[in-house]
Amino acid sequence: MKKIISKLFAICLILTLALGNAQIRETKAAGNGSIAISGTRLIKGESNFVTISVKNNTKAIGGIEVFVAFDTQSLSVNNVESSLDSSWELDYKAKSLAKYGRGVHCMIQNTSLSGMTNTDKNIFSIKLGTSNAKLKQSYKFKVYVIDVCDINGNSIKSSYSGDEKSYQCVDDSAKDIDLLGLQYSVKSDGVRIVAAVEPTINGKNVVEYGNVIGFVEEGITENDMYVGNPNSDSIRSFKSTSLGRSSYNFSDSDTATCYIMTIINNGTTIPALTQKYMVRAYAKLSDGTYVYSDVLTYSIYEIAGLLYNEYKMPNEAYHNYLYNNILSVVNKTYKVVKYDCWVGIIG
Repeated sequence: MKKIISKLFAICLILTLALGNAQIRETKAAGNGSIAISGTRLIKGESNFVTISVKNNTKAIGGIEVFVAFDTQSLSVNNVESSLDSSWELDYKAKSLAKYGRGVHCMIQNTSLSGMTNTDKNIFSIKLGTSNAKLKQSYKFKVYVIDVCDINGNSIKSSYSGDEKSYQCVDDSAKDIDLLGLQYSVKSDGVRIVAAVEPTINGKNVVEYGNVIGFVEEGITENDMYVGNPNSDSIRSFKSTSLGRSSYNFSDSDTATCYIMTIINNGTTIPALTQKYMVRAYAKLSDGTYVYSDVLTYSIYEIAGLLYNEYKMPNEAYHNYLYNNILSVVNKTYKVVKYDCWVGIIG
């Protein structure tokens, strides 16, 4: 693993990987930006990814240093892969620090000095092994922001907060009902949910499938996301029909059926666009039992930001629609991104 510390980045950052267990200081964010973590579930025995992203950025970032804390004894670090172009150089090391515990210390810097001005942008992904992880156990990931510098080498870390999320370890059978990702339908003006289901799960025929959708509000957790929950008016299940069956298979299974569901009439105000939702796919088996996918949490604003900044809309008009009707409604200073090319759905 090569170590890359430019003069610019060395001025900005508190320490380098060579400092080992030296004390690291982080500050609370004064602005609304964050270095966030995203993923879905951890599948036992397979390689999994969690992604680190910049959210609500208003600066020109030249370098970022973070410590991502998690149980590296149960979840091995197989690699850390940059999500940015070749003008960015990444350095990382798995280690244990007294202040944060076990995790991965990562630094990424821009060598062209042009910086990153995207409002939302994926930075890098940590590839994890789960051979030592325990099934049905949740593993916490916490991002500590050590430093962020602008293109002139000045520290701007006070504008960025960290993040914390947990993901459950599941077995391979959970992939038999899989939430593949989300899109935004301009024609329907709603969030499009893409899922896949196998014809048989655990040796039983699938007789029904669909999605469970809920509002994220106080007292609602992922454990509440099941079909027929009698205790919450904020959670509903929706059975898929033949109209939602996709002619294209988005999954990596030749035997799976892909189905698409679009949630419309979501509202156009800032509270509506930033409202958090949870969604998971479900399958009902021939013996009456239910099998569920992971739970994905989203808001329309977050989906639009990812689709916009990662060029995931099929044409420029739809790309600009996200900016004009969602992103700039919530954030008047949202950074304009010129349309490049279509690269698919988000997962």
